[in-house]
Amino acid sequence: HLELTEFGRPFIAPPGVPEDRLEVLRTAFENVANNPDLLEEADRLGLPIEFMSGEEVHTLVEGLSDAPEEFMAIVREQ
Repeated sequence: HLELTEFGRPFIAPPGVPEDRLEVLRTAFENVANNPDLLEEADRLGLPIEFMSGEEVHTLVEGLSDAPEEFMAIVREQ
């Protein structure tokens, strides 16, 4: 079962983006999420940063096809 909180605030690309471009985007997001200055500032502000790789987000999004309708209704409201 998927939990809405598993998604956080993901960035997703449209279908058909070439794999090499996806890799560049995924690497850039990972580099930002692991930036010491960002992490220090987020900690100072009490904002948790929990990075999820592009592959992990992809797996979660693929799982939506099996999600119950009540979950999808919540997602649509967001």
